[in-house]
Amino acid sequence: AHHLSVRGLRRTGPRHLELFCATINDSLNTIKGELKPRYTRAALRVAGDLPAATEIQKLARYYDDLLGEIGLDVRLDGDAIVGHTTPFGVFIALRHSAQVERESGGFGRYLQSQNNQPYYGMMNSGQRNAREDFEKQLREKLSDTFDIRAITFADDKVQSRGCGRPGWRETPLAYVLLKAKDGAVDRLPSFHFDLDFQDQRGQVVLPVESSIVLLDARPDRAPARPVTKVAV
Repeated sequence: AHHLSVRGLRRTGPRHLELFCATINDSLNTIKGELKPRYTRAALRVAGDLPAATEIQKLARYYDDLLGEIGLDVRLDGDAIVGHTTPFGVFIALRHSAQVERESGGFGRYLQSQNNQPYYGMMNSGQRNAREDFEKQLREKLSDTFDIRAITFADDKVQSRGCGRPGWRETPLAYVLLKAKDGAVDRLPSFHFDLDFQDQRGQVVLPVESSIVLLDARPDRAPARPVTKVAV
């Protein structure tokens, strides 16, 4: 039905497509921030590269550029062979360009547990409670295959650190302690972390997604977590 409506709209001529673009442009001032990325991409599937769609194209490129400078990194604390008899740890962090971090004022505010955060630069936590939303997502996605021993969030005054990529930094979010429920478990699912930005039309929420992490829970025993520079 969607493809039929797109073809039908295109057959009606440039004038109708221009009206369509004008309607989209007007509605972007009031649409909810979390809907804007999908809304603009869907609109461009209809409008294409028409001159009337220039503003929509600019917004879509802005969203893509931002997503190209931020990523959600999920990695195991130690070997990928985790077994199913002992707990193992998982690091979760935002990886981002230094420029985005400077312009945003940092990402520590997403770790605050109270609502009604103040406005910071081009990002704004708004009325959402990002930390509680993310913890709820972790528990929902992990509870079927893992025993969740602990979810420990970084302090909201956390400082970013180098991550081995020139011009990029890493801001720790959480450390999760898990134990596989059985030997059939073979992965950590993908997670997303919603970040708030300000575009020229107001707030936009962009979900930054992590990759699936493969692991091996079959063995009864797993290698010890690597530890260095320990002094007693």
